[in-house]
Amino acid sequence: MVRLERAPSPDTDLMAASTGVHCNTAVIPLFTIVSFGVLPTIFEDEECEAMVLRAARGSARTSQPVEARYKGRVVMGWLAVPLGLLPGWSYGSARDDRRYAQRFRIEILRNRAQIERIMAP
Repeated sequence: MVRLERAPSPDTDLMAASTGVHCNTAVIPLFTIVSFGVLPTIFEDEECEAMVLRAARGSARTSQPVEARYKGRVVMGWLAVPLGLLPGWSYGSARDDRRYAQRFRIEILRNRAQIERIMAP
């Protein structure tokens, strides 16, 4: 179970802290704005975030960084309306997409052995 707490409770196993890493390669869709959405802006966007996992009890001798990156094609303008209905496309930002959250879960599972090593007494 995951929950937000100000201080670790007795049953807390791991603590996660943001590393402050954040990237976004979005562009300002100038031509799309000027043309009221008729001219689409199409670009590759990247979203990323990172955190560090530490054991809640015992010494904080080690930590495990976990970083999730999501790259995808973005279309802005009226052309995005029909594209959003096609498979593999979605509306909104990458952070709102379920595939972004799944990528973060996969990165945590990929680092499972290191995370278990942190929690070992």
